Amino acid sequence: MECGGVGRFNLGESVVSYETEGGWTRVSPYYTAACHGGQSAFVQTGSSACTRRNGIEQGKFAEWVKAEFLKADPYSGLSPPDASCADRCTLLQGVRDSVSD
Repeated sequence: MECGGVGRFNLGESVVSYETEGGWTRVSPYYTAACHGGQSAFVQTGSSACTRRNGIEQGKFAEWVKAEFLKADPYSGLSPPDASCADRCTLLQGVRDSVSD
């Protein structure tokens, strides 16, 4: 099963790393999946099923990116947008081009 996609990051776009697990990095806080009739209103591609298998639990989901497509930028001078994770988040600069990298 392919999980649903809610958008794309652009090459060079900065993201915050909240956690990394199994080769994937979570780059957003958990937020509502807007489930109606068992389907998420936010999913743009792939499965929109509001199921745990599709990454939606208790009506919430987060955005994840393959860790191999990210690189750390410790000199960016930026801070995470969510101050509650400042002690455990990492700012990542640039979503790498999955074709050329």
